[in-house]
Amino acid sequence: MFAKEAEGPVKRTFENKKGYFMVFHRYLEKHHEDITPNTLDTNTIREFLHHLKNDHT
Repeated sequence: MFAKEAEGPVKRTFENKKGYFMVFHRYLEKHHEDITPNTLDTNTIREFLHHLKNDHT
């Protein structure tokens, strides 16, 4: 996030990405509290995308 901010993208784009990251972060805290950046895998990301499509309001 800091790298993108330093690149100087449009502020709204940065805020949107920050919001998406926070939704993902909250999902991990609720459903996968033991996950770290080193243990995050594609299956967990797929579960999150499924959650967004079917369960997230």
